[in-house]
Amino acid sequence: MQHLVDVYRERFPDKVSTLEQVEDVAEAKGHLLRQRVAFFAAESVRVFARDSTAPEYFDQVKEDVYTIVVEEADRAHPNGWERHAAVTICAGMVEVTETILKPYVGPEVRKGVCHHLANDDRLVWCREGEQ
Repeated sequence: MQHLVDVYRERFPDKVSTLEQVEDVAEAKGHLLRQRVAFFAAESVRVFARDSTAPEYFDQVKEDVYTIVVEEADRAHPNGWERHAAVTICAGMVEVTETILKPYVGPEVRKGVCHHLANDDRLVWCREGEQ
């Protein structure tokens, strides 16, 4: 969640410095809600893989998404808001490896996987010196 707060802090510097303040900025509030939905969609697939199949299947989904979106994440973007948008749009188009999870890994899940990768510090939304 802190990675998104950094995005909002950068995008709305006079209005957001904490998660609680996101609620007061309509654009940020709507964005955060969509990102939470995506994160928990991916989380439900992760838990399903862990409990009902094999955790490696979700790890494969993460690797599939990462392999494609890292190229977009590494490109120059004016700020974290734009990088996040470009990466999550890109994630929606990733083709995942054929496993038992594939039918459950729609665009929302792939978008949410980006947040899992950010939590693992494999994707960074805000870079010093941008904006």
